[in-house]
Amino acid sequence: MRSAGKAQSEQGLRPLDLTHQETSMPHFRLLQSIHEGFARSVSNVLSTFLESEIQVELAGTRLTTEGDFRRTVPKPSCLIVLRLHPGSETMMLHLESATVLTLLDLLLGGTGTPTSSPRELTEIEWSLLEEISRVILRSLGESWQIIK
Repeated sequence: MRSAGKAQSEQGLRPLDLTHQETSMPHFRLLQSIHEGFARSVSNVLSTFLESEIQVELAGTRLTTEGDFRRTVPKPSCLIVLRLHPGSETMMLHLESATVLTLLDLLLGGTGTPTSSPRELTEIEWSLLEEISRVILRSLGESWQIIK
């Protein structure tokens, strides 16, 4: 997320790793709780949607600049940029290529065996990924309702 005051240069911003912060801090606990709830929700809705057991776990929480984040995203990847209404803040949802290909395989009736190498998606796969993304984003919106 980026604030309206752009006087501070992007070079002055430094990533803040929240995994080493005191877990008793209220903001940290709230952030962790939101993400853990989102992971549980996505597990449930994707398992139902794909008719297969899907496990989603929170690996960690880290705050960084948009530029640093975009530089670390492997290619090809699925990066969904969302604008948070009613404000102008943005949120990014990143799905690794292997995750996307596994979800598409499950949706098409496959076993969900991860593919050996990342690749670009076909037009049909992008359409199917939009459906999967809607399911994920619905859970994301519900998880962040507490912030409103």
